[in-house]
This record gives sequence, structure tokens and C-alpha cells, in this order.
Amino acid sequence: MSELTKKQIEQQEFVDNSILELLNNISKTEIAHDSHMIFEIREVIKEWLVEKLDVCNEMDFYPYIEEE
Repeated sequence: MSELTKKQIEQQEFVDNSILELLNNISKTEIAHDSHMIFEIREVIKEWLVEKLDVCNEMDFYPYIEEE
């Protein structure tokens, strides 16, 4: 696969937007979008959902293009 499908991109956006929304709700303030911050939080969530709880696989959680 050389590029993500529309559905995969929508999943990425859903995850990233959900993380930012969660932070805004918890802090009760408007936190600016920060890609690095979202990446770090996403990695922790992925570790829990994919590796520890085993409730989904990595590609379902946050699709990506595998490098060859």
C-alpha cells in the first residue's frame, strides 16, 4: 500500500481530534493543537489499547503506511 485510504485518514483524524477534545474537556480550557503532544499521548493510548488490553490492532487504532 502506497497511501492511506479515505477511511484510514478519517480514523487518524478521529483519534487525534478525540485526544485534543479530551484534553480540552479535562482542563476546561482551550488547548492549542500541538502535533508532538498529540503524538506522545497517542503512543501511550496505543500501548494500552493494542499491547496491554489487546482490544484492537495497531492498524485499526491508527492506520499508517508500512515502510518497505
